[in-house]
This record gives sequence, structure tokens and C-alpha cells, in this order.
Amino acid sequence: MRNSSGYKKGQWFIISAVVLSGIFLSISGLLKTYSKIDTEQAAIDTDFYFWNIKEGLKKTVESPECSTEKIEEFENIIKESLEKQGVFVYINHTGRFNCETKESNFGILLATEKAVFYENIEPTDSVNMTKLGIE
Repeated sequence: MRNSSGYKKGQWFIISAVVLSGIFLSISGLLKTYSKIDTEQAAIDTDFYFWNIKEGLKKTVESPECSTEKIEEFENIIKESLEKQGVFVYINHTGRFNCETKESNFGILLATEKAVFYENIEPTDSVNMTKLGIE
């Protein structure tokens, strides 16, 4: 005759395995939301940078200290800070602003791995547009 305690050990093993599997499944479901990459946030950040650069260039042209040197200084500061974050910035300012009339029409291109924003950029500008996926 078989001992009934052998059956109980097997039952507890199966019950423990099911409970532990349920616990691990619950934990992985909770951690899944934390490890998700939010690409929408990257696009929002890139959009924020783009409009701030555009506004900063406009304010620089409208300021009493407007000059090519100030525009280039602004451009260099922007490039240095954003390139550290993996953001490519190209600003075409040659012949695109007038300090006397306070008018500007800058060519701006901002690119990350997730998004590309550009304005007044033509494929003839000195940026390899095909490399960036812009045609």
C-alpha cells in the first residue's frame, strides 16, 4: 500500500509552483510599465528645443546688441549644450537676418534618434539631408 503522505508532498509542490509563478508574473507585469521607453516624450522634448532656439534667435535679432557675432555665439552655445544630449543642431544664418529691420528667416534643423524638426532648410543647404532622412 502506498503512503498518503507522498501524495500530499506532490500536491504542495504543485501548489507552490503555481503560486510562485503567479507572483513572478505579477512582478514582471508591474516592472514592464517602468521599463517602457516613451518615444513621445523624446519628440516633445525635441519640439521644445526647436521652438526655444527659434525664439532665442528672434530675440537676439531684436536686441540692441544684434550682430553676426552674437548670432554665432548663440548658435555655438546651443550646439555645445544640445550635442552633449545627442541632439544634432544646424542653423543657417548667412544672409538670413537684418539687425536694422529686426527681420529674420533662419534655417533651423534639429534632429535626434526619434524626431527631426526643420524650418527654412533646403536640400541645397550644407547639410546632408539624405543622411538625416529628409528629402
